[in-house]
Amino acid sequence: GSGFFARALPVLDELRQYHLTVALGVLWRSTVTYLYHSHPDTPDESPVASRHLFPAFHSSIGLLLLAELPEDEVVALYQAKDENSFASIAELRQELAKIRRHGYALLARNGQFTMAVKVGEPASAALALSGWWENHTVTTYLPILQRSAAAIAQAQVPS
Repeated sequence: GSGFFARALPVLDELRQYHLTVALGVLWRSTVTYLYHSHPDTPDESPVASRHLFPAFHSSIGLLLLAELPEDEVVALYQAKDENSFASIAELRQELAKIRRHGYALLARNGQFTMAVKVGEPASAALALSGWWENHTVTTYLPILQRSAAAIAQAQVPS
């Protein structure tokens, strides 16, 4: 009802030109709720709210949005989870501090990457791209993500 998604949709659709997975998500407790999730081969009509909840501790969107929370909330969420991708709360704190310093979250595993930036200030959501890792991934896709997130945050609701 806020018009947020209507503003975001043209930008999200434009990002599909890079043939990467495009995602827009929000944090709900210790999970990411995807408002939009599109693989390169996803049909045009199916990326809207097409994914289940995903653990925030395993997601660039989740980690980026967790970095926005007060420390005590992050600790409580971490302690409440049985399965975490971090061996300790200290390791998680280090990762969140790095995300705050750099302004983006980056996960790289098994030759793939996922990178997220926040949408809005304070963040109302996070925008991510993911795909196969290349040496120029951060320098190539970070500016694209930042411009796209700014466009979503500043856009007017289409009439």
